[in-house]
Amino acid sequence: DNYEVCFLFYTINGMILFILNFLLSSEIEVENDITVKASERLTPESETLLGGDGEEIEEPVTPNEKKSLIWKLVPKFSPESLKKLLLLTVLICLDSLGMSLSTKAWTAYYFKIRYALSSSSLGLIFGTAAISGALMALVGTYFCKKYGPIRTMVTVHTTASVMLVMMALPIGMREMVTLFLTRSLIRTMDLPSKHVFISATVEPQERTAAIGFINASKTLV
Repeated sequence: DNYEVCFLFYTINGMILFILNFLLSSEIEVENDITVKASERLTPESETLLGGDGEEIEEPVTPNEKKSLIWKLVPKFSPESLKKLLLLTVLICLDSLGMSLSTKAWTAYYFKIRYALSSSSLGLIFGTAAISGALMALVGTYFCKKYGPIRTMVTVHTTASVMLVMMALPIGMREMVTLFLTRSLIRTMDLPSKHVFISATVEPQERTAAIGFINASKTLV
């Protein structure tokens, strides 16, 4: 019955998020200004002979061709941003693939078999880890501002990975729980840095699509 309540609560949250997404307006996006003043586009080689008065001239925009629904759903990126985004996606997906081998379900099963922990004890341990990890993600913004996103990502992620490897060592239950909770505190601190780094890699109007593309790719992997 307890599991049914948890899944029901999770389902309700998902439905609320689904509705809230549809209530968002287009004002949350960064508009891509495709009209540029003629005076800003002119170079010494392309200046007019008669010397224009610098009035704003909008280039005609070719109407969008009819495309399939799948093509419309694919996010549009500039060639330079797409090259960087694909490289980041490959690296993040490889990391996600490795992390998927140590899911919470497998870790809980490992704790139960190795230390004969009860369901209530496992719930307390993993609940504490989830809440503390969510709070430390907020603290991660401080380290991102002070040390930069790259240093924060490398330091935090490397430390968390080493702790994950150490969980395979033959240690006692208290040491294992301490190691697991400490890793849970650290591993979420690089989340703000990842989003900052991805946002800085692409154009402002491509940030939402870039983060969504990477998250979707991680889910598929």
